[in-house]
Amino acid sequence: MVNQEQKLKSSFSYLVILAVLIALGVAGRLLPHPPNFTPMAAIALFAGFIFIKRYMAVVAVISTMLLCDYFAFGSLSASWFGSKSMFVVYLALLFPIVFKNFLQKKLGVLRIF
Repeated sequence: MVNQEQKLKSSFSYLVILAVLIALGVAGRLLPHPPNFTPMAAIALFAGFIFIKRYMAVVAVISTMLLCDYFAFGSLSASWFGSKSMFVVYLALLFPIVFKNFLQKKLGVLRIF
């Protein structure tokens, strides 16, 4: 009973972290900011390392990008989804999530310094 209750609290905290990351990402991209400075790369890195399940990190990054693009451009048309630049941007943001294990093994604290 205690183990199941702990698991429920843990999954609830992950959902709260997911919602906070999405909200911060949307606010960070839509509020006025310096050119080429948005929190999306930081959110991708943080989500890739904090979430045990990779799909939650992917959901955090993709949903934040889609929400921001929808509110910034008014709608998401088929030509927007078909553009190669958007495809590359979304894939680049998923890089830390996909290569999470590789990055953790190869980038130790001593190797960074």
